[in-house]
Amino acid sequence: MAEVPAKRFWHLSRPSENQWQLTLSNPPENRLLPLVLVDLSSRLDEIEAEWRTTWEAAPEDKKPGGSVVLASDNKKFWSNGFDPTKMGRAGFMPYVFYPVMNRLLTFPLITVASINGHCFAGGMLIALSCDYRLMTTGKGWMSMNEPIPSEVCRLLAARVSPTYWTKLLLGHRWTSQEALAAGFVDEIVDNDGAHEGKLLKRSLAFAAERAPNVASGAWGLIKAGVTTPIADQPHKWRMTYRPPHEREMFKHGTKDFFYVGNSKL
Repeated sequence: MAEVPAKRFWHLSRPSENQWQLTLSNPPENRLLPLVLVDLSSRLDEIEAEWRTTWEAAPEDKKPGGSVVLASDNKKFWSNGFDPTKMGRAGFMPYVFYPVMNRLLTFPLITVASINGHCFAGGMLIALSCDYRLMTTGKGWMSMNEPIPSEVCRLLAARVSPTYWTKLLLGHRWTSQEALAAGFVDEIVDNDGAHEGKLLKRSLAFAAERAPNVASGAWGLIKAGVTTPIADQPHKWRMTYRPPHEREMFKHGTKDFFYVGNSKL
């Protein structure tokens, strides 16, 4: 099992008390190298641990919600997808990418992709694994322009209407307006030449508006159930990179390690 890289590619910040922001920084194109995906999984573990600690300590009538916004510090690319020299290697998709995709699909907090530039291939898949997507009207396209393995097809089929399936498979480059019309972007933010932080500001507000919905603790379980047809054995990949003893507990189903809602079995 891969270890967390010494270099952090996803910079973690706390814009507000119950909100986390992950900002991808892997110049020049924010490619999703294996260590970038490992780091994303590790950061999600950190966020969930912080939220659960707060949640469990709060009174029953004051349980906190929470949200995560995935942003980019690159003005041109939100992410240009996988490194072509890495994605073809044996084990990359099933043991590196799928676990992170499934982790996002079942994450217990609201997740929002704040797409400020080109969002291609693997980058588009990470965005589609989030609950919501906001995109700028500036220069930026979404496109699925890499080979599509079977599990990825299930994700795309769940997010993209059959009406647009052929365009998707042909690598069409979707503008923000086209992506909104197709239904896989939830909102577009007109940057009208303004400061580039306009999209991020709206994304944080959008996420905060929906964050109370997870306060009951059921959001993650609901997502795990709903995404079962998309994510093969989603509970198996619930926490991807953990200390060896915790990974063993997960592997063998030790009850002390699993949660139902936010209570341990």
